[in-house]
Amino acid sequence: LADHIGVLVDGELRRFGRADDVMREPGGLEVARTLGWQNLLPVDEVRSGIAHGSWGSLPCARAVPACWIGIRSHDLEAGGDGGLRARVLRVIERGPYRRVECMLSDATPLFMDMPPGREPPAVDSHIQLHPRGAGAVPLAPFPSIAKPGRLAACVDSSD
Repeated sequence: LADHIGVLVDGELRRFGRADDVMREPGGLEVARTLGWQNLLPVDEVRSGIAHGSWGSLPCARAVPACWIGIRSHDLEAGGDGGLRARVLRVIERGPYRRVECMLSDATPLFMDMPPGREPPAVDSHIQLHPRGAGAVPLAPFPSIAKPGRLAACVDSSD
């Protein structure tokens, strides 16, 4: 175990930092995938800190341009208005936790890990999913420590 970690993708150092910082904000799509993030949503555009895609719209954790956003499965919660409308496909017991597999209206899969003591939604029901905490984390498509600036194709079209 270490205080700092580095993530290599295709032999290139893509992220280095304190372990909790790297896990919370991987910085890039491939780093997020390498770290096991499953909720990765392609972004069509970002306006005024809101990421929009075929899956819907969500505020980003930071007002920066992004081509993708990521949401950790344990940072999603169900209920309320707004958020992302999803259909529950199945609920899987994972020790004290429950993994809820959902599908968004555009067929994008989304996964939510529910803590112990919370009743999962019924299979085939429709729910609203909201990121909590850090929320939706902006991800560059292929960021690199050695080659900054690859995010140029993804622009915030805010006024």
